[in-house]
Amino acid sequence: RIEGNRSDNLEQAIVHFKNALEVYNQEDFPRLWAVVQNGLGIAYRNRILGEVSDNIESSIKYYESAIEINPPVTLPRNWAVTQNNLGNAYFQRIKGDYAENLEKAIYHHTMSLEYCTKETLPREWSQIQNSLGNAFNERIFGSKADNVEEAIKYYHKALELRKHSDFPNEW
Repeated sequence: RIEGNRSDNLEQAIVHFKNALEVYNQEDFPRLWAVVQNGLGIAYRNRILGEVSDNIESSIKYYESAIEINPPVTLPRNWAVTQNNLGNAYFQRIKGDYAENLEKAIYHHTMSLEYCTKETLPREWSQIQNSLGNAFNERIFGSKADNVEEAIKYYHKALELRKHSDFPNEW
């Protein structure tokens, strides 16, 4: 929602998503339940109230729940988007080992590319390339030079679709 207070809007979204789970339970409505789990993950990752680290942990929990019940063969786009969201949450994660969080971010972003291709979901594909560039740029494991080269590779891929004329801010 654009209107109103962003914090209030996110809190309302969380309330409504949780209310939806009273109807869309995992057993009877697994796909819709997974969509709501992903929505809760997004809301918590962007949440303003509460501790940032706790919100990100909640976000990760909801994304992981969505992935468990939402196999890629059933809803590949939803699965790929949730994998990417989970990668973003691990990139932002405060708790846990920073290096391991980056490895998990890379893993989930890479997993999302199995179903999110340049041809099928070009904008999302470009965003994932950029996210992988960010993760490799910050990566602790491996050679710093190799990681930076890998980051550059992903940034170049992202720029294949992020043209200055079409997406000046993202470019």
